[in-house]
Amino acid sequence: MVNFVVKGPFEVPMKKLQGGARFIDCARLKEVVDASEGALNKAGCYVFSCRAARGSLPIYVGKATRSLLREAFNPRNLNNLQEYINDRRRGTLELSIVVQERIKLLANAKAISEIEEYLIVYAALRNKNLINIHGTATNWKIAGVANHRRPGAAAQTVREFKLMMGIATKKKATRDVDRDFEEIEPATTEIDSTAELIADEIGDGDTDEVTASRPPVN
Repeated sequence: MVNFVVKGPFEVPMKKLQGGARFIDCARLKEVVDASEGALNKAGCYVFSCRAARGSLPIYVGKATRSLLREAFNPRNLNNLQEYINDRRRGTLELSIVVQERIKLLANAKAISEIEEYLIVYAALRNKNLINIHGTATNWKIAGVANHRRPGAAAQTVREFKLMMGIATKKKATRDVDRDFEEIEPATTEIDSTAELIADEIGDGDTDEVTASRPPVN
């Protein structure tokens, strides 16, 4: 099994111009590399998030099979992040990474891609305006189960199906979206522990092990 660890979040350096405009200060990215103890030079996945008073919200998920630093701050990502920053006056931009341990010759591209998809699923549940284009759009729904939001109690058949599949839901709120949303809580121990890591612990700066398990899609 390929092992990965979470590091971060690391605050992305910004520069502020006259008039209040904010930009990512690429000249100071070495500060982020130093804070990561060189982990940003490795392969893995990355998550940009915006931290405010009520917590952090994921805004973009990506992967890199060589250098996380080079991929995370490529021109396309910088443009997308700048558009996000321009729409918000408050909030701190942060970067969390999921790094592969013990790389012999090449990174495990397959595992990294699976983890990216896994993270995108949970990030999209947290933030419907996730910057990512791929991995989030669907043209189907299952009433009461997946890609379906309607107030009121679910039917008994839906509740029994979700119980059988190990899908439970709970209500939470985000800062940027003034509504409740449903967050999947997988019932299996392995997936549940990873879900808690991604949804709740990715911002505490600790290092935890992540496996390339894939979550159910709600």
